[in-house]
Amino acid sequence: MAHEEKRHCLSRRTNIVNLYWEREFKHSTKEFKSNCAFVHWDPTDPLASVFAMAFGYFPVDYDLQYDFEGAFLAGLKARDILISQNDVLKEDVATYITPIDLTGMNLDRCGGGLFSDDGVYVGSESNFEDLSSFWNLRAAGYDVAFLPKGHLERCKAFIEAHLQHLDERRSSNPNIERQISFHCLASDGIQIQEPREFQDFINQFRTKKQKMICRVGEGIWNGLNVKPSTHYFQRDTSMASVDESFGKPVVTIGLPEKKFLTFDVRSERNLQRQNIVASLDAYTEYNYPEHTLKPPFIRQLNEFYSREITMDPWVLRIEKDGIGLIKAVTENSLHLYPVQHQALIEKIFQLAGIKAKMSQPGLLACQIIRSMREFSPLEACRVFKIRGTRKLLNSFTSTESVGWNESLKIIGREQFDRFKSLYIESRDKRKLEPADVLVFLLKKKILIPRLRWWARFLRRRKSFKCSQCGLESSILVVNFEGYWRCPYCAHEEYLPPVLASEFRRKNVWRFKKAGLFAKDNNQEVAIPVILALLVFLRVLDLGNFLYSTSLKLGFDRPCETDLCVLQYHREDRVEVGIGECKADKGHITPQDVANLKAARARLQEIGLDCYLVFAKTADCFYEDEIQLFRNLRSENVPVVLLTNKEIEPYEPYWRDEEEKLPSRHPFTLEDIARNSEFLYLRNP
Repeated sequence: MAHEEKRHCLSRRTNIVNLYWEREFKHSTKEFKSNCAFVHWDPTDPLASVFAMAFGYFPVDYDLQYDFEGAFLAGLKARDILISQNDVLKEDVATYITPIDLTGMNLDRCGGGLFSDDGVYVGSESNFEDLSSFWNLRAAGYDVAFLPKGHLERCKAFIEAHLQHLDERRSSNPNIERQISFHCLASDGIQIQEPREFQDFINQFRTKKQKMICRVGEGIWNGLNVKPSTHYFQRDTSMASVDESFGKPVVTIGLPEKKFLTFDVRSERNLQRQNIVASLDAYTEYNYPEHTLKPPFIRQLNEFYSREITMDPWVLRIEKDGIGLIKAVTENSLHLYPVQHQALIEKIFQLAGIKAKMSQPGLLACQIIRSMREFSPLEACRVFKIRGTRKLLNSFTSTESVGWNESLKIIGREQFDRFKSLYIESRDKRKLEPADVLVFLLKKKILIPRLRWWARFLRRRKSFKCSQCGLESSILVVNFEGYWRCPYCAHEEYLPPVLASEFRRKNVWRFKKAGLFAKDNNQEVAIPVILALLVFLRVLDLGNFLYSTSLKLGFDRPCETDLCVLQYHREDRVEVGIGECKADKGHITPQDVANLKAARARLQEIGLDCYLVFAKTADCFYEDEIQLFRNLRSENVPVVLLTNKEIEPYEPYWRDEEEKLPSRHPFTLEDIARNSEFLYLRNP
């Protein structure tokens, strides 16, 4: 009985051993031996380093608090195998679970490379580069066994057993032929052709699957060839609640049950001081607009992310698919503060050595967007796509007014048929009409109605039913200029949007520009900026998309960018677009291009893919502008070019049916830049 108590105590010293002790071996007989094995070898064995990396071991000279070797042997009912010096490595050793295998037990895997990268690493047991490459391939998630070239006969049976295991493993996709890889160092880091002798060497191993030779050199660690897999204890979903604290949204998430812990950590004094990493990938971010819990994968911003999201600089790390939070195993909830889009964009510029701050035109454009509606306000700006809308707003000054019929004529004669299918708000009919556009502008208080002087003098009244209680009242016509309060239910209602339905004769009304559109300053080019952002929203919305309106950029060449778009959805690749937006008669100058090039160079230095954006609410660019863009192309500076051809349609490239676009359905700034070059910069 004392022996059983000791064995149970040892098993509790490591959680994974305890898990399998409770699940598999607790009630087995004393004589029972599992498929686990602790492998020993002579320290002077020439393959000692290979064995240490292949099987794992627990060092005895580190004065460890616990007897891990004893826990492994007793708690897992493991075999104790000794490899004598120069002994042949038996094939059954390849079938046992060793201490190195135990480190990956009960872990799930996602991502990484293909199973075709599994196989054998052929190298020298005394070459550090061979040993480190083998270790790194194993750490990346590949099932690889080490074959020392100078000890083939000693290890051949072991390698053949490993290859048989790979042969028998079923493919997850029967239509994809799996291969077995034989890895080796490239002789000079450049050579591609395989030496004939190496081919002959691996041919002595028979496999059912095709063999593939893989050269190991510096080039494979560039993030494109070897893709490390992610291992985790468990994956689960959890509901979150969103509140407001300290003037910003706070997200509270309850952590799921930690099934990988097999006992109460509160009873384990040492485990209470241990940490776990909770990786969070938010499904949606609708409840905290203009904020995110999915920032771009920029490791240099880890401290900024941690301070903003957790108010602690040391508990958060950025991951390619979300964020990782370092928490004590006893904690069961998370309280997170999503980072503001604007603060994130400004911090990225700061990382590049540029001080960015929203300018006056940027603030104006931002307020126009926010005034359209509360949820997804940029989408409500589609009304500005309609050429007649822009024409109407530019047809009279802040001191002038325009009548109902005149407004409809201006909207309707500017190629309105192209916009009849455009959705700007919910409607019962299929086709959009000019009157719908005018009413929408009244709803958003871009235009306000004013009675003609003689109608105001007559003080006429009109019957009107309250939209809330349905009771009818007789009210002065002048009340339709603004808000009216129902005398029965005290409901306050904004009446200008009902002019179209309530008045048969509308010549008593004139309309003036109001609010953010009241000044004769072309709204500081806000409309072209908004329309360019709508294009990017349509193309980049499948990924993580952030934007900012006009920014002042402070560095050795102070300048301004009319917009900044940031998109990231392919692991560590981050695309940034900065640019210049003009109205139909605006002109892009060489100075504009030079300033943006200087800012782009700084963003490129921190590893971002930066694109220069040039947008105009015109049907084409001027010839000298096209020449500027051609010069940029010759300097390998990618540009995104937008005119009415891309800005006005709902989908920017669906109307180009006659064009053989490089990317009809773009998803990245790179795709848009390729289309821009095809449409605007081809040689005539």
